[in-house]
Amino acid sequence: MVGYLLAPMQGVALAATAFAAQAIGARRGDRRGAITRIATVLNVLIGAPVLCVICLFPQIVLSWLVTDPDTLSIASRALLIALWSYLLFGIGNVLAGVMRSTGVVVWPAGIPIAAIWLVQLPIAYLASRWLGLDGIWIGYPAGFIAALLALVIYYGLIWRHRPHQ
Repeated sequence: MVGYLLAPMQGVALAATAFAAQAIGARRGDRRGAITRIATVLNVLIGAPVLCVICLFPQIVLSWLVTDPDTLSIASRALLIALWSYLLFGIGNVLAGVMRSTGVVVWPAGIPIAAIWLVQLPIAYLASRWLGLDGIWIGYPAGFIAALLALVIYYGLIWRHRPHQ
């Protein structure tokens, strides 16, 4: 189910990467900010309606793929806990892609990896001790929030002020 939400949002992020690289190649690096804003808005405009449909009707949507009532119940709960945060993941992909288009690779790749290891996994582990299976799903939003915050900080305070062609 997550794939139906992520695929179009990842497409927008990849397009932003390509457009930003083309702007730099055309010596129009001043367009990077507009490309980032437009791709972020598109990500939300594409992702939010899909997210709303899935969250409003999780049992119906999941029943296309799952028939076991227990599995359907667990999957519905997991979607309601974690799915909204994939919108944040999509926005983070836009920021990371635009930064990668300028040749900056380590930070846009390292930040999400660090968020998984330092935030998502520990929170999923600790929350699962108190909340059971639901606690594992809480790790996803926590990791995505941490990654997006770190990407926004790096983008706004460091990357944006570096000279790019």
